[in-house]
Amino acid sequence: SETLHDYGVKSSIPIVLFAQLKMANPSIDFFSRIEGHNTLGANVKTAIEIVPNRKTFVTTFVIHKDKYGKLAGKGIEARLVGSEYRKPSRSI
Repeated sequence: SETLHDYGVKSSIPIVLFAQLKMANPSIDFFSRIEGHNTLGANVKTAIEIVPNRKTFVTTFVIHKDKYGKLAGKGIEARLVGSEYRKPSRSI
């Protein structure tokens, strides 16, 4: 069976990972929290964690890996209105 690494080598486009995990625990590495896939980060160009706040309807998109830029470790907040995210309310 083909692995993500094999796919990434053959792919002509960057692989991007979006993940919404059950627990946002800053003391545990993002890729370690993806059960059974802690080496996944080596095979993606960009990794973004989706952290929703269901009370305020504001979602934080935390950038854990950004191979092409300097955004790793930063986040963007956007408000969920209906079924779409509106203009980011702020960058963190």
